[in-house]
Amino acid sequence: MSDESIITKKGQITIPRKLRDELNLKPGKKVFFVKSEDGVLIKPVVENVRSLRGILKAEVTPDEIQKEITSIRKEWSLDDD
Repeated sequence: MSDESIITKKGQITIPRKLRDELNLKPGKKVFFVKSEDGVLIKPVVENVRSLRGILKAEVTPDEIQKEITSIRKEWSLDDD
């Protein structure tokens, strides 16, 4: 998916509605920015586990959840190793 936005004089951008809806980004939701080789990645901040309730569309096992957590931790690593 690819959408674009214009940066305002104040350095603000609008996240396209389609992405906001898909990622459940509501007014007041925090995001953080990660600089990468390809540009800037904007990620929602997950403040607590309860906020994740209902994001899964199908039943998953605890092992599958743990594998995904491990994968995300590696992907989101901000270390300069």
